[in-house]
Amino acid sequence: MEATGSITIKRLRKGRNIVLGFTTDNSLFQGWNPISKKPDPDFTKAENQPTVTPNVYSSDGSTCTIGAESKWYYNSMDTPIEWNTASGGYRTSKNGLFKENTTTHAITFIKDIASETNKGSDTFYFVAVGEVAGVNYTATGSFEFKIQEISSSGYTLMTSGGNALTATATEVTLKAHLFVDGKADTSKVIKWYQSDMKTLIPTEDNSYTVKVSTNHVSGQGPDAGVYCMAFEKAGDTVALATTFHQINDFTDDYDVELYVSANPEWDGTNAATVNARLRNVRTQEVVSTGVTWSSDIYDSKVKDPIASNVAGMPLTVGNDYWSEVGDDSDLVITTAATWA
Repeated sequence: MEATGSITIKRLRKGRNIVLGFTTDNSLFQGWNPISKKPDPDFTKAENQPTVTPNVYSSDGSTCTIGAESKWYYNSMDTPIEWNTASGGYRTSKNGLFKENTTTHAITFIKDIASETNKGSDTFYFVAVGEVAGVNYTATGSFEFKIQEISSSGYTLMTSGGNALTATATEVTLKAHLFVDGKADTSKVIKWYQSDMKTLIPTEDNSYTVKVSTNHVSGQGPDAGVYCMAFEKAGDTVALATTFHQINDFTDDYDVELYVSANPEWDGTNAATVNARLRNVRTQEVVSTGVTWSSDIYDSKVKDPIASNVAGMPLTVGNDYWSEVGDDSDLVITTAATWA
């Protein structure tokens, strides 16, 4: 009498990192004129109002939802921004400064932020609560809204545009916003550089607008992105102002490859040896160091695992697991890889 079985790999999942970023359609800056006692630009005019849209991305490409429980905070995370009753898909803040899209959670500045009593930069926080691939997540991000007294002189350089490259959006358009003494200035020379601050990203006529693709950005995190520099004139080597625009590259996807390196069939005695590789899909390079493995083992006909968070690789699959499944069941192994 012979008993045979097989290990089936029905589902592979990658180590999943959740990244929260923000897309802007205008500069997050307002100057305060101490003489006229007015801010500039004027946010009561629709054409000047910046909108900030939170975006949540998963490193494995899974769709991330942003739920209704998500919250905005202004300068402090002690108390979230309070909102009036929504109407027509929008709601205004009780302090009258902001408008929020109740579907996308994009926030628009509809009143002036700078004032006689608020001449320093502000910080906005967003706590996203949602779901990715059937799993709940919470992610927190923040951005700075710059405020400068116009008479204090100096250059302020801001950028707006997308913050993620994905399989379906391999290019983003960025725009530079330069302010001189609080006034918008489009007469200077703008240059864009990769994160090494040496490799120039070509534009047309040193444009204030640039298209950034996977040719210019790689990886994820605070160091992934491009630098924007403003110069007085072409040929200058000392910048008037410099800023960094973070862009996460999610096109460098990774796959977990599981394979049986010994005893692929269960004979009732000899355990199978399951191993794994973490491979960059684009470059085909294998990540050989710094990878942490965690596996769940299932009866192929039962939803709940018979063993969870089994650490390490290779994985020995023997009678300890086979004794927990039905006689006509296979084993399904789902492995997650986590790496820096």
